[in-house]
Amino acid sequence: MLKHPELTLARVERFLRNELQPRIWAHQIPLQAAVYHPESRLLPEEAPLQPYTPVEPGYTWGPIWSDAWFRFTGVIPPEWRGGSVCALIDCGAEAVIWVGSDPRQGIDEHHREYLVTESAQGGEEVTLYVQATGMNPYVSVDAKPIEPPPRPFTFRYANLALWDREVTALYFDMRVALEVLKELPENEPRRAQLLYALNAAVNAFAPEDRRSIARCRQIVAETYNKPACPSAHQISAIGHAHIDTAWLWPVERTQQKCIHTFATALRLMEMYPEYKFICSQAQQYAWVKELAPRLYERIQRKVREGQWEVAGSMWVEADCNITGGESLVRQILYGKRFWMQEFGVETVDLWLPDVFGYAASLPQILKKAGIHYFLTQKISWNQFNKFPHHTFLWQGIDGTRIFTHFPPADTYNGNMTPRELMYHVRNFKEHDRANRALYIYGYGDGGGGPTMQMLEYARRLRDVEGMPRVTLEFARDFFAKAEAEAKDLPLWVGELYLELHRGTYTTQARNKRHNRKSEFLLREAEFLACVRPDGLKSYPAEELERAWKLVLLNQFHDIIPGSSVNEVYRDSERDYAQVREIGERIVQESLRALGERINTEGMQMPVLV
Repeated sequence: MLKHPELTLARVERFLRNELQPRIWAHQIPLQAAVYHPESRLLPEEAPLQPYTPVEPGYTWGPIWSDAWFRFTGVIPPEWRGGSVCALIDCGAEAVIWVGSDPRQGIDEHHREYLVTESAQGGEEVTLYVQATGMNPYVSVDAKPIEPPPRPFTFRYANLALWDREVTALYFDMRVALEVLKELPENEPRRAQLLYALNAAVNAFAPEDRRSIARCRQIVAETYNKPACPSAHQISAIGHAHIDTAWLWPVERTQQKCIHTFATALRLMEMYPEYKFICSQAQQYAWVKELAPRLYERIQRKVREGQWEVAGSMWVEADCNITGGESLVRQILYGKRFWMQEFGVETVDLWLPDVFGYAASLPQILKKAGIHYFLTQKISWNQFNKFPHHTFLWQGIDGTRIFTHFPPADTYNGNMTPRELMYHVRNFKEHDRANRALYIYGYGDGGGGPTMQMLEYARRLRDVEGMPRVTLEFARDFFAKAEAEAKDLPLWVGELYLELHRGTYTTQARNKRHNRKSEFLLREAEFLACVRPDGLKSYPAEELERAWKLVLLNQFHDIIPGSSVNEVYRDSERDYAQVREIGERIVQESLRALGERINTEGMQMPVLV
């Protein structure tokens, strides 16, 4: 027994922080940096043709909502031959690395490293074109907005680095084992065994002897690699990025966030074949198809190969309180149609992790649309009452029931840490009748989704004594298994009310009025276009679909409730103006066609009502 375990814990922490972590990127050289500031949106394939100005780290740029294109150039040193080489980049804002018209990876505060080559030859020239996007870092949901300075962003560094993969593996072996033991009780034998092994690994490490890395890994593995107990809770884990279609930024910037995040997910799939990723909202995929078609083709391939799951069934993750019933049906109609046409996937779930409450009419609508499962975690944000279930049946106003799951980690931005996994297990309410729950991990809203660290943790947390058993799998596989295994599930009847965000029923009232007026107008336009004498031959299907999709877009759960920044509502005004123009024109054309066919012979002043 170690005499002072608290001192040993601190020793291991210092070893990881001061000895191993700096060695992961021990060898670095700076890249030459230059910048170009376009006056308007620049096509990525045009980026190499622009006049760039050399800059140094510390260079500031702006204003908010502007783009800065950086060009980084350098040469891989000959002595790095055979090694993995990465670029480490911080432009001061969310960014995307482009190769021609193909986005290769996002760069953000959680993803600073970009793998340039798995095995360098030495002497290769490296040129990277990086589009940095200046969001507004001075807007907050908790405080009054601050007027941003004209140049609020700072380019901090761009380096080539030799990636020491052996040290990386040892670092994560020891880091994960350390975090596991912290979750075990003080008197648990397993805790003492892990601490002893970690201390022995620190003793065995010799900085000048590369062979000591393998010895250290073996010492940790002999104690760590023991399976979870047979009755351990089963966690189905899937990588995720919840991207708000608009919120603290306008829709145009969301399009860039989608490209940024999707490219990052694909890049990590190349490095981690076991990695599975889920993202909902057909609207966002439609934007990527238009703006980055090569990226979109790679997503389609990963869907076919079984690494990428499209889900959610709706066009966007829509508000379910203010949105009309017909619109909810249209959300599902256009969402499910898109997934089938573009990916050949029939979605069977409604994925709404962040929506501000759920009307009691939803179970009936979902079941009639072929949707069998419903997921959210937003109700865990309740201000006063803790919701009593995680896996249950939700019954609507007509008696329809749907299998419903609230991920018990109480987040859709998980970090894949032992602490979060154990909170997930301890918080789960249905242990007596279900032994499986879903865990969703990854940074959203431009954070790029899961990180390399999360995936390294996931590799080491699959089947470990003292922890739940973790399986990386699709949400649809989780739903099927959970429904089959669960028994005698509790029942919740009626609305799923969120005790938070209450002002969203009234805030931005003009926007809410536009939504309701648009719903009425499009119903009238569709009806009159159907009954006009020339019938379906002249039915304006494409125009009506365009109008409906604008309405559906603006029913996103941060737009119509009123929780977005002012720029979003300026865009929304323009969208609703387009809807009015389309709808009113179709109504007038249909009435004119109807009137022309009415026999008014003998009438002195005919009036069509």
